[in-house]
Amino acid sequence: MKTISVVGSLNVDYMIQTARLPMPGETLFAETFQKMPGGKGMNQAVCCADLGNHVHMIGCVGKDDQGQFLLSKLHEHHVDTSGVYQTNALTGCAFVATSPEDNSIMVVKGANDQVRIAMIDEQADVLLKSDMIIAQFEIPMDTVSYLIDFCYRNQKSLLINPAPVHTLSASDLEKITYLTPNEKEFDFLYREEREQILAANPQKLIMTAGGNGVYAYDGKKLLHIPAEKVEVVDTTGAGDAFNGAFASAIVNGRTFMEALIYANHIAACAIQHFGAQAAIADCEE
Repeated sequence: MKTISVVGSLNVDYMIQTARLPMPGETLFAETFQKMPGGKGMNQAVCCADLGNHVHMIGCVGKDDQGQFLLSKLHEHHVDTSGVYQTNALTGCAFVATSPEDNSIMVVKGANDQVRIAMIDEQADVLLKSDMIIAQFEIPMDTVSYLIDFCYRNQKSLLINPAPVHTLSASDLEKITYLTPNEKEFDFLYREEREQILAANPQKLIMTAGGNGVYAYDGKKLLHIPAEKVEVVDTTGAGDAFNGAFASAIVNGRTFMEALIYANHIAACAIQHFGAQAAIADCEE
C-alpha cells in the first residue's frame, strides 16, 4: 500500500443546495441544507484513502465539537490523524451554495491559519516516508513555501493545488513536482499563452477546465482529456477528487496520461453526488 501525506485545510461545510445561485441582492428559497466535512486538504485526503492508499492528514482543527466531528469523519475513512493538531482557534468552516451548474463558497479559516512551519519539521519522519505529498493554499503561505522547499531538498514528490490562488515565486514554481490550477488560477499564475506555458512544463503543469476537461503537455504534444458526460449534482468536490485521484494513480504506477484519464473519471464520479466527499470508493474504472 502506498503512502500519501496531505498538508492542508479541514473545514466543516455548511451546504445549501439550490436550483441556481442567487444574483447580487436576490433572495431565493433553497432546496436542502446539510452539515458536512470538507476543506480542500481533508477532501483530498479522504479521496486518497478511499482509493486504497495509506493517508496521513497534517493540519489543524479547534478544540470544539466541530473539530471532533472532523476527526471522527477522518477515522471513518481510515485516515491517520496523528498529524492533526487541536488548537485554541475555532475549527475552520465554509458556507457553500451549490447548483447543478456552479457553486459559490465563503471560507472562515479558523484553525487552518494555525498550520505552522514547525509542524512540517515535527512531521518530517512521516513526510519523508510518503510516496507523495499534497498541499493547497488554504493554510498560511509561508508554511506552503517551507513545505515546497522541504520536499525539494529531500527529493519528495509534491503536488500543489494552488487554490485559493496566491502568488508563487519562480523558484517555488520550479521546485513543485505537479501543479494543478484551474483556468482562473492558471491565468493568475502565468501571464503568457496557455499552450506555451503547458509545453514549457511537461508532465508537471495540469490545467483543469471544469466541463471542458483537462489540459497538459506530455513532452511531445498537448493533451486534452474531455470531461465525461454525466448527470451533474454538485461540482463542489470535483477539483479535490481530481487531485486525490491523480496523486493516487501516480504513486500506484500509472503513466502521466493514464493518471489524467483516471483522475478525470473520478472527478466525473464525484460530481454525480452531493457534497465534497462523494462516494469515491464506489467509483468503477
